[in-house]
Amino acid sequence: MGFGDWLIQLGMALGGHPPSSDDYPHPPAGPRLDIAGNELRDVLRTALGSEGDIYLADYHFWLCELEDIERFLDWDETNHHNYTAEEYDCDDFAKRLWGQLAVPDWSHFAFGLVWTDVHAMNILVDTNRDVWFIEPQTDARRSSLLSWQGDVLRWLVV
Repeated sequence: MGFGDWLIQLGMALGGHPPSSDDYPHPPAGPRLDIAGNELRDVLRTALGSEGDIYLADYHFWLCELEDIERFLDWDETNHHNYTAEEYDCDDFAKRLWGQLAVPDWSHFAFGLVWTDVHAMNILVDTNRDVWFIEPQTDARRSSLLSWQGDVLRWLVV
């Protein structure tokens, strides 16, 4: 089983939709903007600083417009689940949303998980190479962390 298949299984285990092209929003149309893994790592390091580990699962990724992810978030229902401390909390929301994008035509975008010293959420690098933090419990998108989300990057996987 490849890493992408594992992500699909993880997303489905966390309550995600089965991967069906009829079920998912259509991916961004047109040519894909490609970014090499080493360049993506540089973008993330510049935006996030030198602390924390960054793991990139592939050698290259696609970038998409923030609006494309917003459209996906409008379809996705991760933020509709109830928060339960230690049972279904921030890391579970973040893993579920990440798993939702682990399907063909969406899985190769620069979208992942990030853990700070106090919180887990999702992260996106868009076509402008801007880094966005996505709060999977509310679908809020921000270019910087709020104080309650922590201030030290622990690790990130894309």
